[in-house]
Amino acid sequence: MNEKLKAYIQLTRPYAAYLIPSIVLLTAISSSKPSIYEFLLLTLIGLLLHIGAMVQNDYFDVEIDRQSPFVSDRPLVTGVISIREALLLWVSTYLVSLLITLLFFSIEAFVSLFSMILLFTLYNRYSKNIPGMEYVLGLAAFTSGLFGAYSVSNRVSLLSLTISLLAMLKYVFNVGVSANMKDLKYDEIFGLKTTPMAFGVRVEDGGLYIPPIFLFYAFLLKVVYISVALIPILLGVVSPMVFNLPIPLILISTCSIAILWMILHIFSASNRSKLVTYAGKQELLSYYLLPLAAMSRVVDYSLLVFLLFLFIPPIWIKSSIRLFFKKSLPHE
Repeated sequence: MNEKLKAYIQLTRPYAAYLIPSIVLLTAISSSKPSIYEFLLLTLIGLLLHIGAMVQNDYFDVEIDRQSPFVSDRPLVTGVISIREALLLWVSTYLVSLLITLLFFSIEAFVSLFSMILLFTLYNRYSKNIPGMEYVLGLAAFTSGLFGAYSVSNRVSLLSLTISLLAMLKYVFNVGVSANMKDLKYDEIFGLKTTPMAFGVRVEDGGLYIPPIFLFYAFLLKVVYISVALIPILLGVVSPMVFNLPIPLILISTCSIAILWMILHIFSASNRSKLVTYAGKQELLSYYLLPLAAMSRVVDYSLLVFLLFLFIPPIWIKSSIRLFFKKSLPHE
């Protein structure tokens, strides 16, 4: 593969490209029944938003990344892709997504998308300087859910709000807990400020000292996350039965137990590599609660689409990491 093209692909972190399109599509399906045309346009916009957010993140963090032995081979650090080229790429993807929305969807969808881009930009610019910025990122994910809903309807259903809230909480944990923990050693050295530091997490004797309060905070986030996933079923918004079997409840319960078990592994990981591995598994399990919370609605829309939500992410994550990065762990 051409070195420049490969660098551009790596810059976009393709292994995570499923998440934003999934949030947008799930909230759209939860509010209405998007046509194939709308489905494809929303998928395209979701992918553009992912690309823009990832490139923008590297653009703002390039000087920090230069100092880390784990990400010092990123394209902006090595210079394979210039800062100017990266700026052009993330600005272009944001503008194109806004233009498509303005031409084909509602003004409410446009405002939601614009708000999401603004929140992504605030997070990417200040994430390493202000503790709690993962909540800004979470709000960006929440507004991406609103965008999906408003793209196909003039109202946001309770199910769409639930999916949007799950997306928010997922980002809050993945970034504010596991991602910040893996970077804490070097964030501490460079005097950066993240949420784990605010809770008193620090490097000690080659490992991480984790106060009980931070462990409680992490588990509380996930307990709330799991509880929110059950709201549509408990309120009767969606059926707990699919094919006359309690499949949603069984799968949500199984994933929830696995999520909590994986958090224990994250906090007991003996090195960064293991922490990244467990964090990745936890992220995928947490993602599954999004389509599972809306399972009966999505299956009613299309069983094939539901199966794609389940099986595409793990296959894509594994294959894209090996294909574009020649390794088994994410490029983090």
